Amino acid sequence: MRISLGGDIIQYLGAVGLLKALQEFEGSESNNDFFEIHCCGFSCIPAVLWQYDASTAYMRISKMWQEAFKIFKSVSNPSLSSIGSSITLLYNVQKKIKNQEEDTKGNAKLREFIQKWVPEFEITDNFKVKVHAFNMAQKKEEILTGNSIDVISRALTYPIDFSPIDDYLSLAWVFGIPEGDGIIYIDWLNSFIPQRASDYLLLSTFSRTVKFIKDRSNRAKFSTSIQVFDSKNFSVISNRFYLAGKKMVESLTV
Repeated sequence: MRISLGGDIIQYLGAVGLLKALQEFEGSESNNDFFEIHCCGFSCIPAVLWQYDASTAYMRISKMWQEAFKIFKSVSNPSLSSIGSSITLLYNVQKKIKNQEEDTKGNAKLREFIQKWVPEFEITDNFKVKVHAFNMAQKKEEILTGNSIDVISRALTYPIDFSPIDDYLSLAWVFGIPEGDGIIYIDWLNSFIPQRASDYLLLSTFSRTVKFIKDRSNRAKFSTSIQVFDSKNFSVISNRFYLAGKKMVESLTV
């Protein structure tokens, strides 16, 4: 059963709660490997860490939580009004994509964060977690394999703060979420009410991604969204993912 997660904001680190719910279901041998996780963007960090070592994943993510807010400031507050506080946002997005080879400082900062928190190992085709990214050169969605640091770096990069790495961009900023039998995402876009001219430009930019999320959710056997009101409370957010995971398991295993 294919379970898919979004990943455009750092609150997806709380998806470790969902993985706990899946682990509880797969506890018996008969259910082992029943679910396959498909992630993009920030959800790939908890997914990969959980698959690497479930016993330490929650603690590792809770420790990286505050640092993530400092590194990824532009996507730390799930609000389009916050992200789009300046008309220069869309210009920055275009500039980052165009000048990916020149943005060595920003991408180095991203890689340093990943190297600090993600163990280095080989992600193979047999890895239960499938890491999705968008290949800009080929203009298509891909599942990445190889060195864990390289894979997460390519999957995580988003154009507000970072340039694409090796022509890869976070799938969360293109299609929103991978296809899946079960889909869980954070719904933070629909509550945005545009007030300025720049808001309308920003909304039109994200509306395409929202449509992809809705289309893929409609094709899934089960989909649910999570509301984030206390965006900096890791335990609350991870618990919401846990409860959503329990609900999903009940729906997909009837």
